[in-house]
Amino acid sequence: MTSQRLNSEALSYRTYIFDLDGTLVDSLFALHRSVNLMRSELGLEAISLDHCRRYVGNGAVKLVERAIAKDLDRLLERGLGNEARIHDLAYASYMRHFSEHATDGLRPYPGLISVLDELLSRGCTLACLSNKPDPLVHESLLAAFGEAAQRYFQIQRGARSDSPLKPDPTALLELLEALNSPHNAAVLVGDSEVDIETARNVGIDSIACTWGFRSQEELEQCAPIHLIHSAEEILTCAPN
Repeated sequence: MTSQRLNSEALSYRTYIFDLDGTLVDSLFALHRSVNLMRSELGLEAISLDHCRRYVGNGAVKLVERAIAKDLDRLLERGLGNEARIHDLAYASYMRHFSEHATDGLRPYPGLISVLDELLSRGCTLACLSNKPDPLVHESLLAAFGEAAQRYFQIQRGARSDSPLKPDPTALLELLEALNSPHNAAVLVGDSEVDIETARNVGIDSIACTWGFRSQEELEQCAPIHLIHSAEEILTCAPN
């Protein structure tokens, strides 16, 4: 299946807001490793890479909740505390490991560096908005893109205590205001239902990419404005 709508009408977005994990960078190895180190500390067996992939998208708290959900009864039986206490223990363990391994195996997806360079050459404004903790967003972008990360992304924003996570529209609205970008000139590029819903909640278009953490079928069910299969397709709706 080819990209949906990208060639069907004359569009020219000038502001591109990128999700991070599964969109700009392949971070699944680091996420998977950290989840399994957390599970090991709790006396649980490892989960598969594919299972971990399905749990990603709504931030670290949700990732941890999903990663131990099927084992919660076992953990309660072991006397580790009540459900809230177990989640706190699991989250603390995960964050400790992820802080150490956040950039393990991290790499940009194929073709993205040349696409980012081309978008900038066409006068576009780029930013990154992630549900990953804010300090790790900056660390991840630096690891993946080097010093060029500052040149590529005018704003780099992750999860903060003063703002709800995507798909709540707050962070994206604040970002667009900071960039002085009209909504009809902006598009959110992401790899999950979270990104598509975030764009919809703000009233901007979405580009869903199939190279990330969700399958094409899962993304199609969310009805993004555009569906693409390679980074180069992003340029189809950039100004010439």
